[in-house]
Amino acid sequence: MWTQAPLVLRYLHTLAVYYCQEPPRHLYESHLGTLGSRSWWRRKLDAIDPLLWMYRFTARRFDYLAMRSAKLVLVNSIFSRDQVKRIYGIEPSICYFGVDTDVFYPHAENGKGSYVLSVGAIQPHKGYDFLIESLGCINKKIRPSLHLVGNMKNSDDLDVLQALAREKDVDLHIDVGIDLKKLIQKYNEAILVAYAPYNEPFGLVPLESMACGRPVVGVCEGGVMETVLDHHTGILVERDPRKFADAVQFLMEHPDLADQFGRNGREHVLLHWSWERSITELEQYFSTLF
Repeated sequence: MWTQAPLVLRYLHTLAVYYCQEPPRHLYESHLGTLGSRSWWRRKLDAIDPLLWMYRFTARRFDYLAMRSAKLVLVNSIFSRDQVKRIYGIEPSICYFGVDTDVFYPHAENGKGSYVLSVGAIQPHKGYDFLIESLGCINKKIRPSLHLVGNMKNSDDLDVLQALAREKDVDLHIDVGIDLKKLIQKYNEAILVAYAPYNEPFGLVPLESMACGRPVVGVCEGGVMETVLDHHTGILVERDPRKFADAVQFLMEHPDLADQFGRNGREHVLLHWSWERSITELEQYFSTLF
């Protein structure tokens, strides 16, 4: 909860492998999104609070020592590897994730909905405000609704998103805590999946979307650049609301191409992002320790 890397790593006398999903971003990054429930004056006070500074200094130190105590550190992407190398001065190995293609798969009703979908915790760094801004740039006559599915939420952040959606005249629907069957149905029915977190280290959502045969429109930051093939399984653009809106609208106006991207995505996941391949790679790393 406080340090990310388990402190027990410092005290183990056995070989230890630590899979670092990401460094504790709140300790190393100043910008994790634009929502935030704290007022500007509270953020100013936080910037000069000596107790907060001491906490961050201590947490970074413990995290650093624990990280460097592991015999082998694994990460989920090239992006994460570079972050870990920069922060901790070590050379981790990449062990990519996979997705269960027997669970996430195309249904007969694939792409029959009229909404854009995005999935992830309802938190500032997931970039949902950016998605609302982007869809607000699309002509109202053809503007799709935006469906967000999250496994957790912050009520203040929900209020901010709903207020922004009203301002931009975007039809916003938010579901929290739906079951897996419903999630897969949402993937399948979506026109496309929009993905705009701030420097997400990897991100399973694009893989799940492609496994379900739906194209991805994403911001080319973080791990998504390693999973989505631009103009083959989806479209990647810079973080610009107008450009993102243009990419969404392009796929809306070319449904045959969107479906082709979806089929390409399914094939891409089957070839390169299966659970079986991920597990085999993980076992190979374990074998190098003995």
